[in-house]
Amino acid sequence: MGLVYNHLATLVCGVFASVLTLLWPMFVDYAAVFDLVFILAVPIMWFLTVVCFVSQISTD
Repeated sequence: MGLVYNHLATLVCGVFASVLTLLWPMFVDYAAVFDLVFILAVPIMWFLTVVCFVSQISTD
């Protein structure tokens, strides 16, 4: 089956999305450009996590 049942990409994307989500409140008052970056990056990473999960489930 492999490492974490071949869900390594899902795990990495999920951890990175979680870290971005947790860092967002810390940087929201720092600069407006960080808010824009997080508004774009966080939903994209969660979407990529879901896509990785669904694609791996469909191949298993």
